[in-house]
Amino acid sequence: MNATFHAIHNDQAPRLKTPHFVVDHEFKHVEKPFPSVDSYMVFVGKSRSGKSSLITSILTSRRVYRNAFHNVIIVIPNHSFQSMSPADNPFLALDKENSS
Repeated sequence: MNATFHAIHNDQAPRLKTPHFVVDHEFKHVEKPFPSVDSYMVFVGKSRSGKSSLITSILTSRRVYRNAFHNVIIVIPNHSFQSMSPADNPFLALDKENSS
């Protein structure tokens, strides 16, 4: 199936003012290339490609996102979680009541 798309410019489009939210702030200590504003990140790769290791390193690095967020939702396969040595697993110290 082939599709052709054409851009159409609308000269009568309304000009909208972007609202400012009090939660919009920049993390001053975050180094590039990592986003320094609220955002979503998705890490996709084949099994055993290092996704869980990368995310753990990013979240615990003093130079990236360590202590930058109030809440972080981490979805990690049980086998990846269990494969980390207890000495290197920062998630073991999290409050069990607030994790699922």
